[in-house]
Amino acid sequence: MEEFSSYGIAGARVERIAKNAGCNKNMIFIYFGNKETLFTTLFLK
Repeated sequence: MEEFSSYGIAGARVERIAKNAGCNKNMIFIYFGNKETLFTTLFLK
């Protein structure tokens, strides 16, 4: 949430999200599919 709040959806970087979460960037894409789905999952649920 911090990444999207700071940079918006266009400026947010999955690399930074992964680093701050202590996980692999590819795993984020495998689980969510894309950055937009990650965004909507965080903010709409």
